[in-house]
Amino acid sequence: MTNTRNAPRDIPWFGARKIARELAIEVEQLRTERDYLRGTLDKLGVLSQCELDQRRAALEQEIAEQHFRIERERRDAAVAVDSLTAQLSEVRKAVVVTEDLALLQEAGVYHYRHPLSDAVAYQKELEDIENQIKEMTRKDGGAVLATTNWTVNGSVAQGRTMVRDFSKLLRAFNAEADNLVRGLKPYKLNAAIERLRKVASTIEKLGKTMAIRISTPYEQLRVQELELTADFLQKQAEEKEAERLERERAANIRAGYVYVISNIGSFGERMVKVGMTWRLDPMDRIRELSDASVPFNFDVHALFFAKDAVGIETAMHERLADLRVNTVNRRREFFRATPLKVKTHLAELAGELLQFQDVPDALEYRQCIASQATEVVRLPHHTVSNRASASARLRASRARSTCSHPSRHRSRKTLRRLNEAAGAADATRGILPELCAVRTS
Repeated sequence: MTNTRNAPRDIPWFGARKIARELAIEVEQLRTERDYLRGTLDKLGVLSQCELDQRRAALEQEIAEQHFRIERERRDAAVAVDSLTAQLSEVRKAVVVTEDLALLQEAGVYHYRHPLSDAVAYQKELEDIENQIKEMTRKDGGAVLATTNWTVNGSVAQGRTMVRDFSKLLRAFNAEADNLVRGLKPYKLNAAIERLRKVASTIEKLGKTMAIRISTPYEQLRVQELELTADFLQKQAEEKEAERLERERAANIRAGYVYVISNIGSFGERMVKVGMTWRLDPMDRIRELSDASVPFNFDVHALFFAKDAVGIETAMHERLADLRVNTVNRRREFFRATPLKVKTHLAELAGELLQFQDVPDALEYRQCIASQATEVVRLPHHTVSNRASASARLRASRARSTCSHPSRHRSRKTLRRLNEAAGAADATRGILPELCAVRTS
């Protein structure tokens, strides 16, 4: 499509004025269109080349500044991240230490803030703390601090009333402190102190306009109350545990095994030993008594566990006191009594006995008697008679020795040998008539 507006026009000889008027109107329309387009260009921000260069330079500078600011913020953020990482590491260490401390305190390893001798001393300190708390919570006692020049509608009195009303936030602080004291566990002390200080900080934020806050001395007094309470609870628990262990130890000391034993080969049929032992295996004590100091082993008539073995042993010794062999050394627990007599007393003290052997086995002793009897059967009649006479002579010699030297004390070994020889002679003499009759037939 061709543009006829800019093409030259032929002007005829006639009608030139009319064409001139049309051209004038067209020119006026073009001027109007030009002005409209210029206004549109101004609205669209179309600038000159110089202005465009200036605008581009400003934008480049702004971009550079943005890049610089972003880089600086990135560096600051990196530094902040490093700092927060370090703080997080410290916090984690603190958490681990706190957890370890809690575990140690639960296990009985507790760090006392105010070391005192016993729970009674802690109670005395807590009473003093309570008296100080009462004094400071009274009017003008110093528990709460607030502004003194606050006015309401220009009235100082109304201002004081408002400050006094807001100062009642102390009740919330005291209520929280009392709750923490009542539910305190020693290993949760640090958490309780932190919670109390957060309450104090919250009150300070709420009363910031009127400068209302919990005073530092009062806050520290309530913290000290928490510390003393934790120490008191821990000390009280330790004392209770010590008492429990002492009771158990006392009970364990009295518990043990009571035994009744005899040794007819060494002491005859009318002598027993009544005692007790704490050995885990009570037969170890019986075997210990049956050592080389006696010719035959002890036989057990009764052996049982008792929670109050000490009491049963003491009561048995008291009942058999008149029959005690050694009245000087009372640790020698031998009594001239038969097992049946002891059984009667023991049943009265210990209740029904599950097992009591009335007749001792005395295996070695009985084997020795049987062996000696067999040997006598094989001897001539005059030899047996001689041995019987030897028994009588031995007894007479021992009697003469005792009578002629009343102040002389023979050694145990010598007396034991004399008793053994006399016992063998008595046994031989007892079976002599029967043996002689057998030999004659």
